[in-house]
Amino acid sequence: DGKGSPTPLPMRTTISLCFVIGADAFAITVLFPFINQMVARFFGLEDDTRTVGYYSGYLAAAFFIAQCSSSYFWGCLSDRNLRKRILQCGLFVSCISLILFGFSVNYWMALGVRIFWGLCNSNFPVAKSVIFLVTDPSNRAKGFSLVGLMWGIGTITGPTVGGLTSELIWVDTFPYALPCLISALLSCISLTLVTFVLVEPRKQTPATLPARVVRSKSLQKLKAKSKGLDVELTECVVESEAAAAGTAPSPACCSGSEVVSSGDYSTVKGA
Repeated sequence: DGKGSPTPLPMRTTISLCFVIGADAFAITVLFPFINQMVARFFGLEDDTRTVGYYSGYLAAAFFIAQCSSSYFWGCLSDRNLRKRILQCGLFVSCISLILFGFSVNYWMALGVRIFWGLCNSNFPVAKSVIFLVTDPSNRAKGFSLVGLMWGIGTITGPTVGGLTSELIWVDTFPYALPCLISALLSCISLTLVTFVLVEPRKQTPATLPARVVRSKSLQKLKAKSKGLDVELTECVVESEAAAAGTAPSPACCSGSEVVSSGDYSTVKGA
């Protein structure tokens, strides 16, 4: 088709990031089916649904509020080529936080774990930045489509597993620990892949980009320069015509040259 075939996606990096995004989406949504029952159990408010909903909303939102407040810090840190370390930190904190959340003994412990987890977790935006760095314009759309796919799979399977596995074991003590342990296991697998498979991505330079992409970028710059040069030459010709007609001084671009009028066109002749 004249454009060449797309650059193949780096499979090792892509698989690692897919696990990271899927595990992150799973962990974020696994508590939704049982969060109301969990809060009611903490406060002994099985019949007061309004109060239960009030505290459940704060518990669910605590993670996202904390993550929003720390996202700028993690973004700046990731620009120092520390994306792999940030992913490792976020996944490790996810494992610990999920275990602590599943074994929480009261509401305030669960709330504190969610806040701590959100402050130390920036897996999703950092994973997207890695996808950008390891792809080029020919395969970037395919890479980001996998991001959306894995996020969708995680948000579907998370609540499903949370609803099916809650209150199966340790019913009298920690009935919601099992789904959290399953999610922690997925985060642990993702952490292993990031540690041993993912290579620290670097900022794209002409030395790291495919030759086809470098040529494309150089051609774009050349076209932009030639467009600006065409504008300058057009302005010079218009001013030269005016100078030849005696209605304006010789343009600066033609200083030291002779303006010659020929028919409907004017040319610039070297002195």
